[in-house]
Amino acid sequence: MVSRFGMFRGLCLSIAAATLSSVPTLAQAQSGDCSCLPRCRLFNRGCNDCGNGYEAAMTDGVAANGDPNTPFDLGEGAPAQTGSELAILENPGGYIDSAIVGNQFRMRFDAAYGNPMPDRAEFFYAQCGCFNGVPVANFAPGPPLPETSVDYQEFIPYLERAFSTRFSAFVETPIRLINPDVNQNAGGWGDVNVGFKYAFIAHPDEYLTAQLRVYTPTGQPELGLGTGHVSIEPSILYFRRYDENWTLQAELRDWIPISNSVTPTGENFAGNVLRYGVGLGYDIWLCCDECESRRITPVAEVVGWTILDGFGFDGNNPAAGPIDQSGVTIVNAKFGVRYTVNEHSLYAGYGVPVTNAVWYDSVFRLEYRRAF
Repeated sequence: MVSRFGMFRGLCLSIAAATLSSVPTLAQAQSGDCSCLPRCRLFNRGCNDCGNGYEAAMTDGVAANGDPNTPFDLGEGAPAQTGSELAILENPGGYIDSAIVGNQFRMRFDAAYGNPMPDRAEFFYAQCGCFNGVPVANFAPGPPLPETSVDYQEFIPYLERAFSTRFSAFVETPIRLINPDVNQNAGGWGDVNVGFKYAFIAHPDEYLTAQLRVYTPTGQPELGLGTGHVSIEPSILYFRRYDENWTLQAELRDWIPISNSVTPTGENFAGNVLRYGVGLGYDIWLCCDECESRRITPVAEVVGWTILDGFGFDGNNPAAGPIDQSGVTIVNAKFGVRYTVNEHSLYAGYGVPVTNAVWYDSVFRLEYRRAF
């Protein structure tokens, strides 16, 4: 446990250092064409309340960004809401998919502990191959033994390219390390996924977006690095900024496996999994000047999964065979903080289950985003 925490802490510090080193200092900014007089606000004070010669950004009911439909003013943060390259950073969430369409590179690191049924509905990895040395099916592509608990770490690069203010395509290429209690440790590529987003509503303070992901079986299922089958996941994503401080994000996703992994009785081992979530962000601190903007946003999210069908093995009772997972619901509470500096954003968060059924006992997430 100490070594895992040390690795997580070291990664946090190195990414934070790299992020902050790219931000111009006040002295550097003043040597350029702008004066960079900092204007900050704490909690619900707008940037235009900070003085230092700042002029009111609202004139005749029209925001500084020139959009008469924007009902509030974010001062010099306003360009981030108008389809510029910074728009993608408006959503502070760490676990709920962003409804905002834009150009970004994102790197995530997850460290999760205590997955008691990793082949549940083949959502995390493929059906285990046998129990008590006896094959359970004609096609069981996963690790050889039912598992009692799996810890895992994932490094997840993500690239999104926007072709308009409404449409983008993306690719995500995870690298997974697993530490099972029963089966062997393993590491390598996970299941690569690709997809696109289309925003039906693409407003400076509101997005409603359809998303489609396609998961490909690039991870080796026999090592627990993938599911061994293709899955598709249509989603509806929502984002809303209510005022200078509050943001809301929400999602509804349906993970649909295309699998020929079956139980001994001929039923599909993989299962349809609904995922849903809602999150709130609150900007407690904002500094904006003529050269840069900085923001600190605590975020609270609730994410749930309901398994509509599928099976899983209980490693503590392998003789029971595949156990029906229909109707199992898992809910997690996620808490984190996001720090945004110009086109850079850093998030650190922690999640725990609030139901008896779990995907893990706890999860840590560290994420770096860069808009471009």
